Amino acid sequence: MSEYMLIHYRPNCASNICYWGLGGDQHPSITLGHGALDELPAIARNKKVTLIIDSVFTTVMSLNIPSKNRSKQLQAIPFAMEDHLAEDIEDTHFAIGKADQQNMIPVVAINRERLKNILAEFSSREIHIDYLITDSSALPVKDNSWSLLIYDDRSLIKTSTGNAQSCELANLQAIFSALLEQSKQKPESIQCFYSEDLKEQLHFLDTLDIDTDHQALKNHPLELFVPQLRKAQELNLLQGEFAVKRKARNNWLQAW
Repeated sequence: MSEYMLIHYRPNCASNICYWGLGGDQHPSITLGHGALDELPAIARNKKVTLIIDSVFTTVMSLNIPSKNRSKQLQAIPFAMEDHLAEDIEDTHFAIGKADQQNMIPVVAINRERLKNILAEFSSREIHIDYLITDSSALPVKDNSWSLLIYDDRSLIKTSTGNAQSCELANLQAIFSALLEQSKQKPESIQCFYSEDLKEQLHFLDTLDIDTDHQALKNHPLELFVPQLRKAQELNLLQGEFAVKRKARNNWLQAW
């Protein structure tokens, strides 16, 4: 059975990368590890690799596209998201997931050159990525509830299965308040996941008339992501021009 490896990666932060190995049944088989990017090739060898990137480098949202035809959805989505993007749609790669019962389609948009550079950085070290997902895709969220994750200097707010906002921790309260004001329906509860040393950053939630459930992380957000992995992989950024191709000679998967 194949072994798996998860890598939580922030572009421009290659000196301290967190990873987690999984056995063939996708249960943890090695301890959580940290290392530089150049240390990972030996660890990743012969494993199926899922790369989880920081959502701050992406735009994550759900859209209602009338057509159920995938090609027509892909044609319509860039224009539906245009006002939410920092870059031109011509410079953006779009990945879509499965529509839910309300026909809301989860979408992740990322700068095409940034994605190329990320894949090249790993490919040059012979680490071949099978799935590339955002950390927001792997953060658990309940119906009628929001999830909030804070660690290091980052915060991630997930308001539904297909909608998330990542920001610097210093801007968390302002962004969170703005999302509440813009929301048509306030959450019934908020799940808070945090590093123990950052618990005081959540005090602003006490002023809200919303139930909160606090859960301190034992180690790293990867402990939250592992149980959500199969579902999160459905929104794989490696679609279209970035879909993985199988090499004929050695059975590696490689993104073109």
